[in-house]
Amino acid sequence: MGALTDVVEDLCAFAGRGSCTDAERRAALWLHDDLRARGHEAWVETVWVRPQWWWSLFWHAGLGVVASLLSTASAPAGVAIAAVAFVSYGLELAGLGGIVRLLFFRRATQVVVVEPPDPGAIALWLTAATDAPRRGLVFRDGWRRIGGRLRPGPLWWVLIMLALVTATAVARLLGAEGPGLGVVQFVPTVVLLLAATAALDIGLSEPSPGASADASGVSLALALHQELLDRPPEKLSPGLVLAGAGELFPYGFRRHLQVERPPPRDTVILELGPVGDGTPAWTTRHPQLVHACIEAADGAVRHRVNRPTAAAAGRWRRIPGVEVRCIDGRGIPPRARTEHDTPDRVDEPAIERAYDFCLAMVDALDADLA
Repeated sequence: MGALTDVVEDLCAFAGRGSCTDAERRAALWLHDDLRARGHEAWVETVWVRPQWWWSLFWHAGLGVVASLLSTASAPAGVAIAAVAFVSYGLELAGLGGIVRLLFFRRATQVVVVEPPDPGAIALWLTAATDAPRRGLVFRDGWRRIGGRLRPGPLWWVLIMLALVTATAVARLLGAEGPGLGVVQFVPTVVLLLAATAALDIGLSEPSPGASADASGVSLALALHQELLDRPPEKLSPGLVLAGAGELFPYGFRRHLQVERPPPRDTVILELGPVGDGTPAWTTRHPQLVHACIEAADGAVRHRVNRPTAAAAGRWRRIPGVEVRCIDGRGIPPRARTEHDTPDRVDEPAIERAYDFCLAMVDALDADLA
């Protein structure tokens, strides 16, 4: 277990490994070579994605503001722009691409894969993001704590604001007027303006060091994969998918699922998020996985993640999945997405607690399947 923080330090040596950067690709090749040196049949898959989620947020929110202002002078034009922004961002949040995203360039990212050794067993795919997330003022702990408490989540609230702007523009098109409508229209316009400003700040910021988010998750995935190969479960066979371009939306992993199309009845996803400090927490909706997590929950807590995850991407394809991370008393991974997320601040006992919980959860699930 002493090698857990060594992997974190080695990954963080690739400074600036943001989504689809050269540093991220070099980190993926290092992981591939390291797995090969350990005797695993690892291979690298190059996939093409559009990782610019921050510019997408900026343009969608900006179009919402433009539509709101324009609707006071030309209601048909305001309705058209607001409707396009609403539909496009709704498709993006649902993992179906979107309209505005087609304007961005596709970029290459790498996915490091080790296939499960037993093709007759249920594939347990261990996955973690290899890139380091971008920083930004909105990712300071106070704002992240507020965002973590929002239901259904900050990005979905942007979609709700776009829906309100569309509704008020339609109301003006139908002849509605008055100060009440103006007040209703003012609130989502201000929220969208703030969202566009936050997205601009993120787009102009550098990647964080990425020690806890998400190098610690990669370290945990490697350790779990090795342990489950050395002590294989009866019904589950461990595989490994270390995907790039996964700092917010799981672009690399989602594209991998689209290409490989694993059978839902014979696949389980175990996603490892930031585990560099705090208490293990798990998120899943699948009844069997909920039962397994409760059986293994010695000190672990149930948690709700307010962002797109690889486990959720699998759920769209009817693949059961669970996401595990470590959180503090405020319900957030400490120091994630900040300049303070450095290897020297990673707490190895926290990774070990997440390791123990994941092994116990896998054992409980395997016993249930057996």
